[in-house]
Amino acid sequence: MPAESTREFRVSITSSDIPLLSGPAYNVWHIRNDAAVPSLAGWNAANVDLAAFYTAMAPWFTNGTGFLVGDRVVTVGADPNTYEGVTPIAIAGTDTGPATAAQLAALLTYRGAVIGASHRGRKYIGPLEQTAIDSGGQISATLITALLAAYDGLVSALAANSEPCVVGVYSRLFDQFSQAVTRTVSIRPATLASRS
Repeated sequence: MPAESTREFRVSITSSDIPLLSGPAYNVWHIRNDAAVPSLAGWNAANVDLAAFYTAMAPWFTNGTGFLVGDRVVTVGADPNTYEGVTPIAIAGTDTGPATAAQLAALLTYRGAVIGASHRGRKYIGPLEQTAIDSGGQISATLITALLAAYDGLVSALAANSEPCVVGVYSRLFDQFSQAVTRTVSIRPATLASRS
């Protein structure tokens, strides 16, 4: 599907608990607005839903970790791309315990209906607090359940907006948006990427 009604939402991630995370890392989400004429209010509503995802995950991050949801929201596939005036939302981790190693994250993967790497989205969710990793060095089952529930909540909230939206994958190669149809969380800790 063409990408005219798709926006790229950037979430910046910082942590004072992890000195090795010297600059912000980013999660980048692609959201399509299915209204006949998408509005700024519709994009702001989508950003609120995205912030709710990070709020639901806040217990898995230390209180020194912060997220600025929608710190940059831009069009995709346009020439030139332009900024949307979405209001950023700050979210903080709530756990008071120690953090895991800086590079460890939970890996949320979702796929569009089309097969191929250009239609797969990955989000490195971290840095994590210590109980997110179980005694065997894997992502805890409790975290996996919480992450899938938060993602499913995001998908449901976006669909229920007055301007219904969907999460998906934007392929720069094909200038196409694919709505996400499956999602998984790896049991193995992943390495936090600077942009995901």
